[in-house]
Amino acid sequence: MRKSTTMRVLLCCLFVAMATAGLACPMGDGGSPSGSCGQPGDDCYYSSDCCQSGHTYGQVCIVSDGRCHAMCYYGDDCVSSCCGALQGVDYGACASSGACL
Repeated sequence: MRKSTTMRVLLCCLFVAMATAGLACPMGDGGSPSGSCGQPGDDCYYSSDCCQSGHTYGQVCIVSDGRCHAMCYYGDDCVSSCCGALQGVDYGACASSGACL
């Protein structure tokens, strides 16, 4: 992700509060310094901190909770059946089933 895109996403996350599923914006791809990657629910700072293999669409790091979430387009893509909308992108992030009520 280019620096200007990362900055736009970061600014989006700082100024936009999402009501849907309590999710905000995806974090940029800054690179994981540890060389390992996280599974859904693990702590993250960048989307690259989250494992991309083993998930249909990969994972994204959500700034509002600092955790890895599987990317989704429909509720059926998620174990919880809850695909929460994200600001500024055409995909969502799997969230707890209670977030989609």
